[in-house]
Amino acid sequence: MKYKGFVFFMLLICHSVFSQSKKDQIENLKLQKDSLNRIIENERLLGGEKVKQLETKISNIKTNLDLIKKELIQSKNALAEKEEKILKLKLDYILREDTIRNLKSELDQTKSSQLIGSIHFSIGNKVWMSKNLDVDKFRNGDPIPFARTLEEWDEFDNNKKPAWTYFENDPANGEKYGKLYNWYAVNDPRGLAPKGWHVASLKEWEDLIESQGGFAEETAKKFISDKNWGISDIQNTLDFNFNAKPGGGIIPFGSLGYLHFTENEHEKGAYWWTSTKSNDIPAGKIIYIIFKPDQGFSFDFNSNDEYYGSGLSVRCVKD
Repeated sequence: MKYKGFVFFMLLICHSVFSQSKKDQIENLKLQKDSLNRIIENERLLGGEKVKQLETKISNIKTNLDLIKKELIQSKNALAEKEEKILKLKLDYILREDTIRNLKSELDQTKSSQLIGSIHFSIGNKVWMSKNLDVDKFRNGDPIPFARTLEEWDEFDNNKKPAWTYFENDPANGEKYGKLYNWYAVNDPRGLAPKGWHVASLKEWEDLIESQGGFAEETAKKFISDKNWGISDIQNTLDFNFNAKPGGGIIPFGSLGYLHFTENEHEKGAYWWTSTKSNDIPAGKIIYIIFKPDQGFSFDFNSNDEYYGSGLSVRCVKD
């Protein structure tokens, strides 16, 4: 009995200890659970705040981006409007400048035509200028390059560019004889002759000369002006006022380059380009009158071919 009672007592104690240990464990677990729940909740709260903060930041950045995009579009539109205005101003300026240039060209042509109208003569159905051409612009108003020296003249020729100059580089000779032109100026598509006129062709020259007696010494005397040739017995009449003057010219002269024909006591000459090209060589057809005082006051009146780079006078015929 005693033994059974002792055993029962021990079992009771063990059961009590075991039961107490389980409860503690459960309590501990509950505490841990609560602690974990609190941690989880805190983390959830903290995570939520972080999410909100991030979302807020992202939203702010997006808002700023939208503002920047809007400003950029507005700037582009404003810039486009400014560029469009600038472009319109440029176009307007170009148009106005072009209009002014055209009006100036028309004015120059009108003045030139009015001037030429008072210095012409008529033969048959042709109206000729009674002086050599003296223009420094093409018909469209573009300037014709001016060769100030024989070296510059040579350079224009080498580049096959139009050019004009004064006889013996003397501007006073421009008023007296007109200007000297190379072939590239004579045949430039912009037109060397003023509006309503054209450079005389070889055929027109031949018809004119034939009407006065052909290529002969006595005919030459009808063409020249006694004031510049030093001859008193010429047969020039008021009805035929060609008024040729010994305006000389420029020709290539081998290694010496280009030389001016000069007025001297041995020979005086007038040389004119025609608009006709040579059929045989790269040259233009010309008409010339050469007076040789030291050879019995004789005249050489004829046509010939002349190198493109030569500088000669020009006569025009009304269209």
